Amino acid sequence: MDTSGMPNLMDILINFGGVSPLILEVLQGVMAMMGVILMGMAIMEFYCTANENASRFLPGAQRFTVGSGVVQMLIAAALISLSTLEFIGIATRTFTGTEVSSRLMAYQTGGSTLADETQAAVQGILTILQLLGFCAICKSLFMLNARAHGQDSSSASIAWFFMGAGLIAWNFQLFAQFIDAMTGFNVLGSFTGSSTS
Repeated sequence: MDTSGMPNLMDILINFGGVSPLILEVLQGVMAMMGVILMGMAIMEFYCTANENASRFLPGAQRFTVGSGVVQMLIAAALISLSTLEFIGIATRTFTGTEVSSRLMAYQTGGSTLADETQAAVQGILTILQLLGFCAICKSLFMLNARAHGQDSSSASIAWFFMGAGLIAWNFQLFAQFIDAMTGFNVLGSFTGSSTS
């Protein structure tokens, strides 16, 4: 079968690395809108807490509470800060104590050698991991919000697991350097053939 006109995996990763910042900007816009909507719902919940008749619109034995409104407001603030990636930067500095880039990585290949293309493909993989990490962080926030409102029966530890996994995926280059320092196994160097991360 002639595959001369077909792109290989390296070209696909390099091209995805080029468009992934646009995908992230769309996700940031969606999170900003979701944050504003949740903030409005939290304010409405505070209003309904003071009005006893408002609980008749809720199904079953649910009631408006100040605690769930506060949690929803905090989740809304976190979603709004995700729209500028400030939440990821603050959480990374909190857990690691180091200054890392909270922006999506971008790599432009400077040549057509195999080493340059391999480096660009690895950066494409890292940008995919960053997008997956962003989605995992958003899922954890939505899980915490649903749990505060009694809509999710899963434990809060699962939501915090998603948060940690999302931060590791976003900062995978830093995590790979940590693994290299602890075990001597160079995760990223095994792809690029270099001896340092």
